[in-house]
Amino acid sequence: MLNEEHVISRTITQLTESLEQLPPTVHAQIIAVDDDSTDHNLLLLTQSSSRFLQILHRTGNQRAGKGAVLNTAVQYIHKTLALKSDPQRTIVGVLDADAFMNTADLTRVLAHFEQEPQLAMIQTSVNIYNQPNWLTKMLRPIMGVWLIALGLMSLCVLLKSHHLYHVQVRQLLIYSAVVLGLMFTATNLDSWLYGFKVAPAQVETLYSLATGTDVKSHGTHSPALQATVSHELRVAPTLTQAYPRITRTMARTLQTNLKQIKPQLGSFVNEKMQGFIREDYGYDWSLYNLSHHPGLLNRHWFYLAPILITSATVYWQAMLVIALFSVLMGLGLLWHQHYLNHYLLMAALLLDGFTLSALLLEVQGRYHIILYLPILMLMTCGIAGAKLWRRQIKQS
Repeated sequence: MLNEEHVISRTITQLTESLEQLPPTVHAQIIAVDDDSTDHNLLLLTQSSSRFLQILHRTGNQRAGKGAVLNTAVQYIHKTLALKSDPQRTIVGVLDADAFMNTADLTRVLAHFEQEPQLAMIQTSVNIYNQPNWLTKMLRPIMGVWLIALGLMSLCVLLKSHHLYHVQVRQLLIYSAVVLGLMFTATNLDSWLYGFKVAPAQVETLYSLATGTDVKSHGTHSPALQATVSHELRVAPTLTQAYPRITRTMARTLQTNLKQIKPQLGSFVNEKMQGFIREDYGYDWSLYNLSHHPGLLNRHWFYLAPILITSATVYWQAMLVIALFSVLMGLGLLWHQHYLNHYLLMAALLLDGFTLSALLLEVQGRYHIILYLPILMLMTCGIAGAKLWRRQIKQS
């Protein structure tokens, strides 16, 4: 671990509590390897009262990366634990400083090794501290959406009649000022939303573009790219040195991805759109959250999966149909001076902007919740327009 003072005490405490609840036949140990941290990481480790903790300190500011740190721990295990324990019954687990596993997770891992003696390795999910809050799990602050909306609005302004031109220009200038303000404060805004300091806008944007154009992952989350970034962050002595290297790597990856996408652009965009509007994300997130509470997660959740996912899909498709009706009605109203025109225009701009900008970057089903805002606006306008049309028919 390197400079993890903000999470290390919490991680050691939580892991100690989980190990305390394991059967007495399990002789557990926590081996924490400090890679010559410059913060209070090592001091906090020495202040820990965990009876499982063994601290290793790599000196000389070597910082050769995660592999070297793991080798240090493995060498220590060979020289100490292997002398008094059976290597065939020794399980080595690897956790990052901001990760943890509860007792139920550890018990399931032990059970697998007990039931399958020939098993050599297991890869399992872990919990992570400093996770984004509920808002950032659902929404991604994407500046591209504002730029696309700005471009579409500019086009609408140019098409407006001359006598309204000065009013529209004033509105456009106000909108432009807001966009510029958001662009300059995007990094700090993201840091506040996520709860930790995020990378500069250039690094974040290139990483999102490289991920969103990855053919192998269909534009969704790419473990390979994430591993590349994590490696650069761990190897570089400082973030100032890591960010330029990540930027160059992501720029090269983006260029390669664009060449691969070109001959299959249509199918790639179609796959991304399907991934973006998937309605099973809610069910998946429910399982993920319930997995932290084994007593609440039972077989009924799995039996109900087809019903829940189908219901959510039908509900989403019904909303899209009503929104489409509203758009068609809005096209008809363009030929008339109607108060609904402005609301329909804004909703359509939001829907276009959110969709187009999302497809440029990494997509996941959970991100399309932002589309509910413009779709609900369109539905409201459509229902209002239908009521007015019905009233006019009765009056005539």
